[in-house]
Amino acid sequence: MVATASYFLPISAKTLHMWWIAFLITQAIEIPIYMWMVPRRRWPIQLLIAFGASAITHPFLWFAYPWYMPAPGWLLFFVGEGLVVLVEGMYLRVLGIKNPFLWALLANVVSAGAGEAIRVVWPHLLS
Repeated sequence: MVATASYFLPISAKTLHMWWIAFLITQAIEIPIYMWMVPRRRWPIQLLIAFGASAITHPFLWFAYPWYMPAPGWLLFFVGEGLVVLVEGMYLRVLGIKNPFLWALLANVVSAGAGEAIRVVWPHLLS
């Protein structure tokens, strides 16, 4: 069981393992994109900003969001990714990044596309 704000969600070891792999893949793709967008800051700050965007949204998308919006897989995917772009865009905007929603859209289209490609090419990795 994983604790959330007001209740417990039963999360299996397999689901947690799949999330961890997906989170690492997401970070490996999105961190370089987000670091490229903040070139005038020192690299530790770039890395923290880049890591923070997905670290905020990825657990919610995997664990909480499906519980709040039961829907067909494709609808869940597109609405979920849209919410992630909005949240990450707001996060970047608060940090003073130029074109925050465009960067959030770019990073998430690339990482979601890569995730779906990995799911097709190596279905055992994320299932």
